[in-house]
Amino acid sequence: MRKGEFEINEMFIVLLLLIGVLAAMWVAGETGFSEEKQVKVTNKTMEELLGDGLAQAAENFFKANPTAQGNYLIKSEIWSFGPMEKPPDYIPNSENISIPNYPVLFDSKYLYEIRGFGAKVYERTDKEQPVDIRCFAIFLGKSDTLDNYYTTRKEFQIMFYTHNTERKLLENCTVDSYKDQLTEKGNLIRTYYMHCNVIWGGYY
Repeated sequence: MRKGEFEINEMFIVLLLLIGVLAAMWVAGETGFSEEKQVKVTNKTMEELLGDGLAQAAENFFKANPTAQGNYLIKSEIWSFGPMEKPPDYIPNSENISIPNYPVLFDSKYLYEIRGFGAKVYERTDKEQPVDIRCFAIFLGKSDTLDNYYTTRKEFQIMFYTHNTERKLLENCTVDSYKDQLTEKGNLIRTYYMHCNVIWGGYY
């Protein structure tokens, strides 16, 4: 091989590598991923995110119970801080001054970064079996409290109001996983997926 041919081949290889890098950057942009954090960017509203959360809660139930059969009474509850048709960062954390009645509590504490909550309760109607509760919480930013629960596998309680203004108490709860997304404004949304084994109804 002559020197000129070697230089041409070397330039061709460099050009191919450059094309590959540009293609990868284009694909990352098209799929909506932040180059900085490699987290998916979403423009979804709270209503859409809550719907995604309920769908994931159902998927988590069937993953944990792959042979689940029989008759189940399934109840779903959702709650949103702010308009359902707006994204979770429509109201910034700096405006979390006063929330009436504290609709969702974790170990009796209200976590001000919360933007949404949902739960699916699976109860067998054809035989005696403990209820299975899959729930999730959407946070603007993240929660140090729930991060700690996730890391330590600590059990905790959740209290929340239903549509009938009745307070539900969930016990033996653990954080199983979480998912990060970014809003179009670049704010982090962290959704925590949880599992609880006991539910009580009443006016706590």
